Amino acid sequence: MDGEQTPGPPEVPVEAREPPAATPRGSGLVAWLPRRRTWLLLGRTLGGFGAFLAAIIAATQFAFGGDDGPGGGSSTSAAPSDEPYSYVERHDASGRISVEVPTAWGNVDGGAWAPRNIARLEGLGTIGQKLVAAPNLLAWQARGELTTPGVFVGLSGAILQRWDPRDLANTFTYSGCSYDHDEPYARTGFSGWVVHWSCEGSDTRWLTLAGKTDAGDELVLVQAKLVSGRDDDAYRRVLATLTVAPPG
Repeated sequence: MDGEQTPGPPEVPVEAREPPAATPRGSGLVAWLPRRRTWLLLGRTLGGFGAFLAAIIAATQFAFGGDDGPGGGSSTSAAPSDEPYSYVERHDASGRISVEVPTAWGNVDGGAWAPRNIARLEGLGTIGQKLVAAPNLLAWQARGELTTPGVFVGLSGAILQRWDPRDLANTFTYSGCSYDHDEPYARTGFSGWVVHWSCEGSDTRWLTLAGKTDAGDELVLVQAKLVSGRDDDAYRRVLATLTVAPPG
């Protein structure tokens, strides 16, 4: 898929951007700005004003395309509910990615993953497969939108030639949200690193997980926006049911 970024976002929401390395952190406006942790440090030093600047500069990034997704746009999703989700198994167009997502996340894109504006991936075109599911994909990926849950799953071997999973997971930022913590992640099938972001004034969180398959030759990227407690359950269900079939 492509996210503020790839989560292309899109071509629809989720593509990725560049990691905290010696190269610029992204493209466009964000490319020449100081790194996220520099702004976070400035926020702690200058107090509220610094935190305000940091929040403005941290633009949402999606793995599937673009710096900020389509931008703007209000969500058409219903208010968060406490009712448990029902689930359905979804597949990408190639049939390699299989995962259970809430039936309420019925806006689905399972096409090729062709990221845009992602550092180190320029000019590669299609890099793998993606599966994105949300109640409304445009709302899910809109910058600063905090009410629409959803998930992006990307699978690519080409990324590993340019990105370390931990660096990739740490390169994503989200408008109106701040870095919380990161931690290692491991399960049968793949292992890597997950980064948590919390969003001011709401219970919304963004999680970005990047890991290698057990064979070590492909990268799995998961980008999820969680709005309520039942979305936490959905995220756990996604990780528990996510499988990647061998190529060919």
